[in-house]
Amino acid sequence: MSRRYRRKRHLFLKFILVILLLGMLGAFLYVRYYPGGSVYKLKENAKKAEQLIESGASDLKEAAGRKLAEQKEKTPNNRLESADDINLRSGGDGYYYFTYNGEDYRALYSYSTWTIYNSYKITNKHDIKIICQALIDVHPVPSRDWQSYRTADDMAYEWDQHNKIYLIAPEGSRTKERTRNVDLDPEDQGKSYKDLYDENLGNR
Repeated sequence: MSRRYRRKRHLFLKFILVILLLGMLGAFLYVRYYPGGSVYKLKENAKKAEQLIESGASDLKEAAGRKLAEQKEKTPNNRLESADDINLRSGGDGYYYFTYNGEDYRALYSYSTWTIYNSYKITNKHDIKIICQALIDVHPVPSRDWQSYRTADDMAYEWDQHNKIYLIAPEGSRTKERTRNVDLDPEDQGKSYKDLYDENLGNR
């Protein structure tokens, strides 16, 4: 084989290689930048997904705002500022009375226990604490150890546990009837609604 022939073949192979490289480069550029290319599609899809997420988040925020507004309209403006707001007073018949959200409630102190009638109607924890403080300002309730006195916080906790039992108790049951009122006494200090239900109120 002559040297001239080998040189021509070598040039021909280089030409083919250049053509192939140019073709590969063209294909790469086509895929990367042409609107129909996969990379372009991925970018477009990501952009669309981002727009959908932003739109969905905006819709959720608006829906949550509507729900909160509706709930606020349905919820009475009954957040107490102080114990003076309930006008706690003695009825002269052994009972005390206080006014909450336009309704009068009856309370009785007997044997180191405050009993609040129809307590299930009052569910605002902040307000319950203020009511408890007003009651123990008149008659403190001893702690379980009988060495100190119960606080408005732990009495409000017990009240809230009674409210939970009232909600889960079957209609017409004795438990439902008994948890209409709450007895804030020394023995039930710190007990959860499960403890109270199992020990005193359940299966009755």
